[in-house]
Amino acid sequence: MRTFTRAATGVAAGFGLGALVVLAPSACLAGKKAPAPESEPAAAVVTPTEPSGIRVPSEAVSQLVPSASFAPLVDAVRPAVVAIGVDETMKRGGDMDLQNVPPMFRPFIGEVPNQKVHGEGSGFVISSDGYVLTNNHVVENAEKITARFADGREVHATVVGTDPATDVALIKLDGNETWPHVDLGSSKDLRVGDWVVAVGNPLGLGITVTAGIVSGTGRVLGHDAYDDFIQTDAAINQGNSGGPLFDTQGRVVGMNTAIIQGANTVGFAVPSDLIGGVLQDLRKDGKVSRGYLGVELQSMDVTLAKAMGMPDARGALVASVSSGTPAAGAGLEDGDVITTFAGTPVPDSSSLVREVAKHQPGEKVDLQILRQGKPKTLSLTLAERPKDSHDPASSGGSSDDEQMSSTGGKRLGIGLEPLSRDAQRQLGTSSGVVVSQVDPSGPAADKLQPGDVIQQVDGAAVNSPDEVKSALQKGGDTVVLKVVHQGGSRYVAVSR
Repeated sequence: MRTFTRAATGVAAGFGLGALVVLAPSACLAGKKAPAPESEPAAAVVTPTEPSGIRVPSEAVSQLVPSASFAPLVDAVRPAVVAIGVDETMKRGGDMDLQNVPPMFRPFIGEVPNQKVHGEGSGFVISSDGYVLTNNHVVENAEKITARFADGREVHATVVGTDPATDVALIKLDGNETWPHVDLGSSKDLRVGDWVVAVGNPLGLGITVTAGIVSGTGRVLGHDAYDDFIQTDAAINQGNSGGPLFDTQGRVVGMNTAIIQGANTVGFAVPSDLIGGVLQDLRKDGKVSRGYLGVELQSMDVTLAKAMGMPDARGALVASVSSGTPAAGAGLEDGDVITTFAGTPVPDSSSLVREVAKHQPGEKVDLQILRQGKPKTLSLTLAERPKDSHDPASSGGSSDDEQMSSTGGKRLGIGLEPLSRDAQRQLGTSSGVVVSQVDPSGPAADKLQPGDVIQQVDGAAVNSPDEVKSALQKGGDTVVLKVVHQGGSRYVAVSR
């Protein structure tokens, strides 16, 4: 299990430090080859008639070699980067639940006084009138915010708006000065291998610069439905949260946000395009309004696509539709595959989630879907995403053949039981058949778990083990099950 840690210090986050790896760009040095001694003949140069690999022309290599120094870039952008100090009050007892404290100790909990605590993060000025971007988790509980510039100046700041879903916050410097600032660039053209420079306030040391490359894009950490992180090996540590990630042109392409606890040179940044998409709302309203479909999604896979008669595994599969939502009103159904949203192709469920978020509540959009393999167009008007909702997000004992056979699931290697009233209350569904056992060597071993509820077999509703058995007898080599798993719906394709 990997643990992801937000890269802020003090009240914002904390973790054990690993080894520090210092990276620096390198340059190729060219020199003349020493001549051969006069007593020896010069070695012959052999040119192979069949090249053993791809030859990169020397002139192309010279264009790929980075500058020997990032100093000019740093000199240009450092005046706009700030170290952010945050003061807040930790309430007595913190978030401790007294029910989990032995009675003999409970009287003492109330005697713990409130404590003033201090945290550190980073930020960067994005406009001459003093607006500063940072992470939401740096300032979300702040009572006092201080921005400290590289030249030592300290300026008080206040929160303008926050967006926990993307971990972006906008704050404003006090005063009517004209402030040095940097520009948001575009992250969409970033390539793995591109040089990037991180600037921030790691470990409270003051403005610090590290360099590395983009080591991955589109990373999903499980922070929220809108995860789309840039991965970099530029050193990011506690206190770097909210600091800018620059390209070699001095444009901000990301905001440094998270690290993997215990890992070296693995850091994550919020892409600048995602930041730009929420910035106007934060400045105007102090919050972000997003479109809402009202569906539970999952990405397609090759097995599912084949079983559903689709040409490939692209699209977002609708696992369930919530009643009273735009999706329900437009006639979207469980099992539909959304292939295009508002004219934009949908490669997977995560892409659809981010695309929906770009559109405003009240906006009318068209959906291209596949229903039982046939194309269809639906129109709907987006609602506003409910507060704290992640929608639309893609969101046992041993067994033997006799036991499996008696419950109707032998062909899949599963045991089944009727859905009792107690199970209905516990599992949150009133229809389907409970998976009681899964044969670890059977076809469904990596697809189903005890406690899952099978609601459909190849599109047919099932409410008893016998109905499952009957539906399985009609199926082909692969069967598609609609399953309730840990409170959410999904589709599972099982080859048998």
